[in-house]
Amino acid sequence: MKTFQKPIPILSLFAMLLLFVWACRKEKPEFDLSDKDPCSCASEVSAEFVIEEWAKNFGEPIWDETDTCNRVATMRFTAKEENATYKWYVGSEILSGRSVSRTFDEQWVGYTIPITLVVTKTPNNTCFPNDDGYDSITKSFYISEYPIYDYPNDEIYHPTEGAYRGIIEGMTDSIDITFNMRFFSQTQVRQVDVLNADGMGTDCSDPFMGGVRQIDHVSYRRLRFRGMHSIGPDFCTALNGTISRRSNNDVEIHFNTKIGAFNTVETNWSFRGRKIN
Repeated sequence: MKTFQKPIPILSLFAMLLLFVWACRKEKPEFDLSDKDPCSCASEVSAEFVIEEWAKNFGEPIWDETDTCNRVATMRFTAKEENATYKWYVGSEILSGRSVSRTFDEQWVGYTIPITLVVTKTPNNTCFPNDDGYDSITKSFYISEYPIYDYPNDEIYHPTEGAYRGIIEGMTDSIDITFNMRFFSQTQVRQVDVLNADGMGTDCSDPFMGGVRQIDHVSYRRLRFRGMHSIGPDFCTALNGTISRRSNNDVEIHFNTKIGAFNTVETNWSFRGRKIN
């Protein structure tokens, strides 16, 4: 009788081979970066830098990127290129370091100030054969007349003053929020009146009934204020806020209140809009 060899061992061997191949492929990294272009993230030497104003009064320092600053402002200039040699030309001064700062006093009000940065660094000629390791950029910023303290009229003019139209987070209809800064001579406090911060018409303008004080950070594009008490008996007394304006007049405002000595209720909300006057 003719006999046939059983195919089972061969099939089993083939199955084991497939399993081995599958296991090896599974252990391979999902992305093989060994052949990635080493120049994909490289760049030529650049003198690009950032201009910032110190938003000062009290508290920790905050720096706001800007092209305009208040009068008597401290400015900071920071190069984006790291690990290089830096030479700054600020007026008649020559400064060094990746980040430098300078205070511009009253004599500079109304002037446009040019700032030049020269950066030198060992070039990456592998990726950029024509890079000579040298770059220079000149930028400028304007020193505004704000703020003007007009004591006889008890007014303080500042670019964050005025009306903003936009939407409070969670609402569907737009509203107007108005800020007016003034010097309240009886308390020697620079006051910030806020109208309609809650979108319900609440008027925080009476200094004896919870008027809001400007006591924190001020720059050309920022104003941070807080209420007369950290926890107050009413909305206005405990109202805190930060106004942040961009160069195109868009604004983002963050508000906070803490009301009630017992069972304190804290509320936070945001407003985004545009300056309308």
